[in-house]
Amino acid sequence: MKTKTAGLFIGILIIVAILLGFRLVRDLDSGQGKPEQGTEPVREARKPVPSSQDRPKARTSSRSADRIPRPTAVDPELADAEISRLLSDDKVPVLQAAKGLLAIAADSRVATKVRADALQHGLNLTNDEDYAELVMPELEANHFESPEMHRIALDDAYNRDDIAKLPSTLALMKHTTGEMQKEAIELIAFITSEDEAIGLNYDKWSSIITEHLLKNAEEE
Repeated sequence: MKTKTAGLFIGILIIVAILLGFRLVRDLDSGQGKPEQGTEPVREARKPVPSSQDRPKARTSSRSADRIPRPTAVDPELADAEISRLLSDDKVPVLQAAKGLLAIAADSRVATKVRADALQHGLNLTNDEDYAELVMPELEANHFESPEMHRIALDDAYNRDDIAKLPSTLALMKHTTGEMQKEAIELIAFITSEDEAIGLNYDKWSSIITEHLLKNAEEE
């Protein structure tokens, strides 16, 4: 199997796991799919998150590199300085810088403007191959919850391949309202050649997107 195809399948598997995990939690919250008596529902615990215009770092793939653990928390008052450090320090690997920036963006203790700045830079440093692992869990959990960060994430999605574009736009469709939500639905429908009338049916779009991505991966 070609390396690119293998990477696509890995990304798809991560995305499917995220989508299925969200459905399980949602069904348990709504009283559906209750666990057998004597067992406790398994829920994904929120990971601890930490929480400028400096020279950007080039994007790079991390599939062949050792995984870097999630950054530890930083003082919210020092978040802006940490953004500058992550962007300017050549000794900080690109993947580590991206994780640190996205963690600041997901930290509700940090000022909204600083979080939006961190998200923009973090997305700039995240390639499509790593998007499912670095960004999708935060989007699904709506940790980038402000309208400004929603717009940054949606604008970023337009410039990505389908493996990142479709799942991210689906998550944004779920967490936005009004014109932005409508825009997300239109983008998904256009890419998948499906009917916009599907509307806010998350499960239907999720199935369509999974099928679309698997088909594209097989054609690579």
